[in-house]
Amino acid sequence: MKIIKIILIASILSLTSCSNKEDKIFEKSATQRVQEMLTKYDKILKEAKYGWHLDHYNGGKEMTGGGTTMTFKFYEENGVKKVKVMHEWFITPFTSNNQVGISEYSLVASGGPVLNFQTNNSIVHSFTTATFMSNLDQYKTEDEYIIMSYKDGIMYLKGKKFGVVTRLIKLKEPMLDYLRKIQDITKYTEENKTIQLKNMEVNKEIIPFLWLTGRVITYEYDDGKQIRTYSTPYVLNDKGMHLYKPVTVNGFTFQNLEFVNEGRRRFFKSEDGKVLIHLADLLPFNLASKTWGLFVENDKVCSSVVANKFKEVSDLIAKKDPTRKLLDKVRFGLTHEGFSGISFFNKTINEEGFKGHLINFNMSYATTDFEELEFKFKSNGRRANDYQELMSFVNFIEQNSPYVCKNISTEKDGKNVFKVKSATNPDVWFTLYKLKSDNQPVEDLP
Repeated sequence: MKIIKIILIASILSLTSCSNKEDKIFEKSATQRVQEMLTKYDKILKEAKYGWHLDHYNGGKEMTGGGTTMTFKFYEENGVKKVKVMHEWFITPFTSNNQVGISEYSLVASGGPVLNFQTNNSIVHSFTTATFMSNLDQYKTEDEYIIMSYKDGIMYLKGKKFGVVTRLIKLKEPMLDYLRKIQDITKYTEENKTIQLKNMEVNKEIIPFLWLTGRVITYEYDDGKQIRTYSTPYVLNDKGMHLYKPVTVNGFTFQNLEFVNEGRRRFFKSEDGKVLIHLADLLPFNLASKTWGLFVENDKVCSSVVANKFKEVSDLIAKKDPTRKLLDKVRFGLTHEGFSGISFFNKTINEEGFKGHLINFNMSYATTDFEELEFKFKSNGRRANDYQELMSFVNFIEQNSPYVCKNISTEKDGKNVFKVKSATNPDVWFTLYKLKSDNQPVEDLP
């Protein structure tokens, strides 16, 4: 019995001795290790000379709103962490007051190192509030990110709200210069965030069922059993296009495509050159990103048929509200909302300066196989629902498509005046004058 007791006591002492001598797994506490990680990532963010660009996806977990690009410059001011933010949509003349969003930021430990924006940022948070987007569900987006890893100038982030994994990439040039390159590609490729396509070519085979709409690529394919549809969002960058996930078509996989501009011929090309996404031919003149003016005044600038149609709708509006007068000067091309379409101006009578309503109708512009200009109504824009009388003029323009466009500029005008004549009805024609700038008042039209 004594022997058993002695053995038990020895065993207990032995265990106690082992636990006292057990080595620590980590040299530092968990709190110290986390703080060091936060300090490390903060240093990486701030030391980037030109800042970063983010693949920013809208539309929640499914990213139905497609992708856009934000840029960030992290810095410290008087001991306060701050960030300057820019976005490709907010560097147009129409939003010049919102070009840069400045706020405080922080890195905190919350299920990993988390980057968040402590104070309101006019760029970042404009995508998370109902006041900016007409369709909030489509534009649900992340504004707080878990830092997953960093390697070779790319920081991988995971949104805390929807779990979208994305990339924060170190810039090699100033933020505005980078965003301008995206805009240069956009003006040649997009209209209302939809790329005007001709077709997709995969290893010299034409794939007709392809869409690039709202920054989402969608195509149909036959898996041998049924026709299936595949979609993934994408962002435009300084070189071309980056797809959120790789796409495989007819055995060829691609994710990054370079934009190639050969004048009238434009396309996106995969890195191996096997996949070409051909864009529609350029318009006879730039209606996608420039603004043109039409004034419906006399037979020198438009036909009597056009003038009479405009007078018809003008009289209807005047009858409804005698205090307002529809100006006979109309804008085609880029509207004040930043979309392609037609803008009308309804002025308040007996008021100094311009006081009244701006009315937009969104339209698409395309060329036919004969390089004629085609107008197509897409949707109501600003105040269009209040002025449905104007819809008959919009329909009139659309129904007389396509149009033959002829440059009638004088040497003084340069390439700034075009006569647009219906190919189906020679009695329908009007003249478009290029405005000096996108913000030029319509009253300045000749």
